[in-house]
Amino acid sequence: PLYGLVVEDCHGMGRLAGLVLTRGETSLCIETMLHQLLSTNPSLSTTKVFVVDKDFSEISAIKKVLPHVKVHLCVFHVLKAMRKEIVKIVPKNDQKEVFTLVHALVYAHSEEEFAKVREKLERFPALYSYLSDNWLNCRADWAILDRGEFVTLGNHTNNRIECQFGKIKSVVDAKRRFSVCVQLLLN
Repeated sequence: PLYGLVVEDCHGMGRLAGLVLTRGETSLCIETMLHQLLSTNPSLSTTKVFVVDKDFSEISAIKKVLPHVKVHLCVFHVLKAMRKEIVKIVPKNDQKEVFTLVHALVYAHSEEEFAKVREKLERFPALYSYLSDNWLNCRADWAILDRGEFVTLGNHTNNRIECQFGKIKSVVDAKRRFSVCVQLLLN
């Protein structure tokens, strides 16, 4: 696996700060990577927020190595996961309404607004059960409402790193030899 680290400055400008090839995607591999990054970049210890997908190994490693960091889930990936479940368990004629409600839930800006939307979602028992089991118990990780104390400059996704990986994938692919891929990454 190839991991990328994008840092964002106080102006909202994201820059690719590092690429790391790891042996695997386990918590231990990710912890080792973070320890190595921290030893060569002590300023990483001042980081306040990481934006990640809902990868439990990654989240566990970040919390272990950088316990002061708040892990935010990428809103794009949260909505994508919810949409996938909506398509499976909500009747087709209700899906548009439900997705609009879920979107409003994620982007709610007050407790009142969040509660009103959540109450409307209770009309869909299978979906509400899914939300209760998988999302409502970790609301602080994905709800915009709970991000007010963190400086995010409006960035609630990992699109900046995805953009960087898009560029990398245009050059590096599975058909190339490993040594060629490394050389291309260095270039």
